[in-house]
Amino acid sequence: MRTSLCLSLLFISHACFAAQPSSEAPKSSWAFTFENDVFVNSDNNYTDGVQVEWSRVGKVDGGERSLLDWLCRGFACNSGADVTRRTKIGQLMYTPNDITIAAPQPDQRPWAGLLYLERSYDVPKGDARAMTYTGLVGITGQHALTEQAQKLIHKRITHSPEPKGWDNQIGTSLGLLASVRDRR
Repeated sequence: MRTSLCLSLLFISHACFAAQPSSEAPKSSWAFTFENDVFVNSDNNYTDGVQVEWSRVGKVDGGERSLLDWLCRGFACNSGADVTRRTKIGQLMYTPNDITIAAPQPDQRPWAGLLYLERSYDVPKGDARAMTYTGLVGITGQHALTEQAQKLIHKRITHSPEPKGWDNQIGTSLGLLASVRDRR
């Protein structure tokens, strides 16, 4: 199996390290993305994002094949062809402008985080087209572990001020997303 490792940072394109010649497309790859406002000294209320992605190209079988067969009946794609499967696990973090204020800041973006798992499939459709099917499940509130993540990042990585308003974060909610995209 050929593999490659990719690393991306905010405003820096993916840098990939591969174990095969660059002319060969990898059958699987890993990517790690770390975005943080410290890189550009401004966050516009989006402060941090961390994501690990695993992609794999090949035939699908079992339950995945049955699902894609069913979807392709409606969208005329080829579920028997090589399919790109992507699995992403990540966390997004949003805060008010001043994180050193412990009191609620009703005129600012609320303290919020999303911990998520996403799965997508790119299925060939012909004529350089593909269907992309995506499903995402995520959670907000304390169970998203955003407070702990921000405090760790500020203390160990960015040496930024301690965030003090996480007692004001939005409540726990479960989020589900499904999307279908026809692309060229």
